[in-house]
Amino acid sequence: MVFTEIQAKLLIAFYHSPDYSLRYSDFAKENELKNYEVCRIGEALSEIGLIDRSNQRKLTLTSSGIEEAEEILAKIETATAHLNYENVNAPDIPDIALGMAVRFPNTLFDAMERIDQHYKIKSLFEADTTFTGQQLSRRIKEGFYILPIKFYKLEFNSHTPHSHLAMANRAFKRNCEMRIHNGRGYIVIFPQTLSSERSGDQKLITGKPDNFMYWNGNCYVPMQTENDAYKIPMDCFEFSYTGDEVASRVLEGNIEISATCSNSGMIDKDGNPVNMRAMLSVILH
Repeated sequence: MVFTEIQAKLLIAFYHSPDYSLRYSDFAKENELKNYEVCRIGEALSEIGLIDRSNQRKLTLTSSGIEEAEEILAKIETATAHLNYENVNAPDIPDIALGMAVRFPNTLFDAMERIDQHYKIKSLFEADTTFTGQQLSRRIKEGFYILPIKFYKLEFNSHTPHSHLAMANRAFKRNCEMRIHNGRGYIVIFPQTLSSERSGDQKLITGKPDNFMYWNGNCYVPMQTENDAYKIPMDCFEFSYTGDEVASRVLEGNIEISATCSNSGMIDKDGNPVNMRAMLSVILH
């Protein structure tokens, strides 16, 4: 339902009152309104089944009124958290949050919650600039998060432009999933089809990289597979962040990976399969 700000405030006032019951005169006085003005607001809410006026001496919220008030309060809570993260002037936040709650669609609040979850993740380790993937997965909300990734060469010539970026960036989709369940976390990466012209006859060769492995601190071990995707335990990632303000802070997790391309998706200039080693970087900003 769509409400005006004053209608939302009246529903919230009822919700926070004992037995969900409220006298219009009390609300009028608190909000500098005339009694008749509040009566009109209440009548409008009663007509859509949110306020029960069967007992004129004790006006109460209906079950639908309680549900609507709770939904408004949940939106206000989400908006308030988001505005705090964005460093909005604190005295202005209650009015702004109420206005957002009654004007903006649910999809926007879903988006704000996702953004705020990123903020929460970036503010978990205020005292430490480095921490493990295991520490991170134990402290964040269950679910999955879409994060960008990049692959860097383990060795590169600094005099060559962009030489720090590995060829693996062509071999994978640009985003990964960070999945958290029961305190365990996985980074899930998605390979994609590559194509390249073979030198000599210019024949177009396509395929995907395979035989994925990751460095667990002692040796390379095979990644777990899931349909077309590959899973890496977050326990093996090392995370760090840069930046002081939460909003501008960048969190990055790294792990060394290797792969081959026996199906000729990645080839050298002579058409031979390429063995790939790179640093996988998961980025939260």
